[in-house]
Amino acid sequence: MLEREITQAALAAGAEAVGFGDVSEGLYPEFGPLIRAVSLGCGLEASGGRVRFPDAAATARLATAARAVAGVLRRARRRFFILPAEPVRQPCYCAALYDRFSHKVAATCAGLGWIGKNGLLVSPQLGPAAVWATVLTDAPLAVGEPMLQGRCGKCDACRRACPARAMRGRQWRRGMQLTDLLDLDACRRHLGRQADRECGRCMAACPYNFAATPRKRTALR
Repeated sequence: MLEREITQAALAAGAEAVGFGDVSEGLYPEFGPLIRAVSLGCGLEASGGRVRFPDAAATARLATAARAVAGVLRRARRRFFILPAEPVRQPCYCAALYDRFSHKVAATCAGLGWIGKNGLLVSPQLGPAAVWATVLTDAPLAVGEPMLQGRCGKCDACRRACPARAMRGRQWRRGMQLTDLLDLDACRRHLGRQADRECGRCMAACPYNFAATPRKRTALR
């Protein structure tokens, strides 16, 4: 079974979450028939109540996992396209397409999580402090049940933790824009005042971090 082989290869290569989604709706024409997404997630490192972002180690593990998935698809004689966790800096076809695809969309289509009130993907397995990559393919993979709305309920821990007061406190539904959830200008102004241009308080405050992997749960307390 191709899904099992892909999952085993990705987990062995360092991914911590693997799912399959149908991303045909709204996909840019440049991606052609590659309407199945293999969504790969990896938790960010955390210590002392703070989350490391960006996390080079997690990004590297995802790159290895994506190549492992590509190897499985290549042997199955299926087409694929890797969209890495971080934007590609040098001019190339992948760099041109990177901004035309959302890892968060792929993960919600695969049922791996939903978009939280902080605008981040919230995974029950990894929490919001995670990084994601995607492998698109034309393989007829069986897909998960997509997430169509948020499951944050009345929780507003991320909004209360945000020093920029950028959260609008709205529950996500598919089709909403990021600006429906966040005041992006307020978030950017706050980051611009930080010496390291990092914050991550909304990640660390989310209760799903404490329900996630034991390693992260311990580090964030």
